[in-house]
Parts: sequence; C-alpha cells; structure tokens
Amino acid sequence: MRYTVHPISSGLLDRNTLLVGLTLLAAVGLGITGYFVHERGWLAAIIAVAGVSLLLLYDAGPAPLKTIGLGEFAVLIVWGPLMIGGGYAMIAGELSVNVMLASLPYGLGVMTILMGKHIDQMDFDSGRNIQTLPVLIGESAARSLNIAAVCAMYAVVAIVIVFGRLTPFAAVVVVAAPRAVLAVKRMGRPRPAVPPEGYVGWPLWYHRVCLEHNRMFGWTYIAGLAAGALWHPGV
Repeated sequence: MRYTVHPISSGLLDRNTLLVGLTLLAAVGLGITGYFVHERGWLAAIIAVAGVSLLLLYDAGPAPLKTIGLGEFAVLIVWGPLMIGGGYAMIAGELSVNVMLASLPYGLGVMTILMGKHIDQMDFDSGRNIQTLPVLIGESAARSLNIAAVCAMYAVVAIVIVFGRLTPFAAVVVVAAPRAVLAVKRMGRPRPAVPPEGYVGWPLWYHRVCLEHNRMFGWTYIAGLAAGALWHPGV
C-alpha cells in the first residue's frame, strides 16, 4: 500500500470485480495450458508446473521466496529462461540453447528492477521480517550486486554474439547504454534523504532508474533479435 496501488485498498476495484477478473484469467490460462500440454506433452506440463509454482511460492506459502532472499532469482528465472525459453519451446516444439542464452539479458533486466525496488523498501521490509535479498546482504552489497547485474546484461549479449549464438544485430542494445550508466551511477551512491525537486515516484529511487533503463534495453534488444531473425530467417 505504501509503494504501489493496491487494487482493493485504493478503491480501484471491489472484491467481486477482482474475483471475476482473476477467475477469467485463470480460465484462459488453463485453456492455453491444456492446449499446449495436448500438443507438446510432458515439456509443456513441466513448464506449466514450474511457472505456477513460482507464481504461488513468490509471496505465498509457509516460506515465500520473497521472504528468504530468493525472490530476485525467481524473477530472473521466470522472465528469462521460463517465459522466453519456454515460450519458444511451445511454439517450436523443442528447447533451444540459443534461446535460453538469449533470454538471460532480459531476465537480468527485470531482476534489476525488482532488486531496485527491494533496496528502496528495505526499512519497510526489515521491520516486518520480510527477508528480501537486500535485507539479507545489506544495502551496499545489494547496490553492488545490482550494478553487476546491469553490466552483465551487456556482457552476456556481447559474449553470445562473439560465440555466434546471436547475430550482431543484437548489439543495438548499446543505444540503452547511457541509461545503464545513469543507473550504475545512481546505485553507486546512497539514496538521498529527500527527493530532488520535481522528482516523480518517491520513495522509489533505484527502482525507477532500473525500470527506465530496462525499458530502453528491452525494446532495443527485441528490435535486434527481430532484425537478426529477418536477416537470417533459417537460424
């Protein structure tokens, strides 16, 4: 309620509307899952079970992943290999090492967004015994880890290109490098006590700069992958 809009507490939705919406989404999800299990067999079933399990375990159950320092890594897995690699597998009918490798930079990007948010709300979480990764390792270490994750996004793209697993078109992500530099600089310093004049989104500070970076990185990365697919349609 402090860091984002809660659908019920804010009055945006009532309980019945939310329940109907969730039921419809669940029905659509089950329908899609059933189709791919029928078409792809055990592979689709494994991916579906993994996705649903991580969805529920992130903040539910006796020991939610978020509360034991594993939420950030769960997001990396979900938004990288599981969603992108798994999505490709459902379309093509087989897993691809190249796609799994290509999924890592985007998964890392989403992880940096969540890590930034968890750094921003460390005091809030620690006071409620929510042991996110930043709470467990401390703010300074968490900021350093997030800097490493931002840098790894570009390093992985470069390495995968060098080894021929991606076309050089993926290098277009350098367009997002200025935002990466801004994110690294901001995470290299403690958060100010008060927001700068005109700043929108406080108390989210590291979260916002990582979000803005990943938005640019994501679009350019997708554009590079699409260009590579058009240039080499058989690869």
